[in-house]
Amino acid sequence: MLQLFLKSIPLNLNILSFFSGLSEAEKKFQQEIKILTGFKPKNIGLYKKAFTHKSAHEAEHNERLEFLGDSILNSIISEYLFEHYKQKNEGFLTQMRSRIVSRESLNRLGKKMLLKDLMEYKQNVNFKNSSVLGNTFEALISAVYLDLGYQKTYQFVTNKIINPYINLSKLESTEINFKSQLLEWCQKEKKELSYSIATIPSDKPTPMYEAIVFIDGIEYQKGNGRSKKRAEQFAAEKTIKQSLNLK
Repeated sequence: MLQLFLKSIPLNLNILSFFSGLSEAEKKFQQEIKILTGFKPKNIGLYKKAFTHKSAHEAEHNERLEFLGDSILNSIISEYLFEHYKQKNEGFLTQMRSRIVSRESLNRLGKKMLLKDLMEYKQNVNFKNSSVLGNTFEALISAVYLDLGYQKTYQFVTNKIINPYINLSKLESTEINFKSQLLEWCQKEKKELSYSIATIPSDKPTPMYEAIVFIDGIEYQKGNGRSKKRAEQFAAEKTIKQSLNLK
């Protein structure tokens, strides 16, 4: 009787995958998630959704998970920095958190972690000049949180992300590229970004410049600096923080 039962199992499935209810592809994906996070996933469907880009035209993709993952990641990074820098003030902690969770930083992390290799997407997705990997990274954070809880997610972020990939000492002296952040946001929202530059009259030998941010032709914030680049950076920073209230 047992022999007849075993013969009924398809040849492309082994005994373990038959009884576990997972296909060979799903078991491989489960193992890859375990290596990536350090924990064996319980709900493999959450991770499949986290790695499904909307271009795949599946019924469920990762955009909702991105939304939650963004908040969870901010909370974890805030807690970690609060414990790591016990003598630093709120302003310092806020700047460090912004540098870690910036779209540019998350995209780099997604690339280093080879998240693209696990993703389901159409071939025309632009990975080079978009936030796809950063968004997928946030969706992964959300999947771990929903599957295993906050404490396991905290361990994942600290052990598998901060320790191997983030140099806090170097990051302390890194300047945030607000122009890049603003450009990425405008590209994501399909808005046109431009700057106007004017020289401000000054008695000093070094000229002073004023930059104004325009989004879809609407004037936002102004920024001054001793170089055109610095003026644009300040204008972009004020637009992000004061007008758009982005992280």
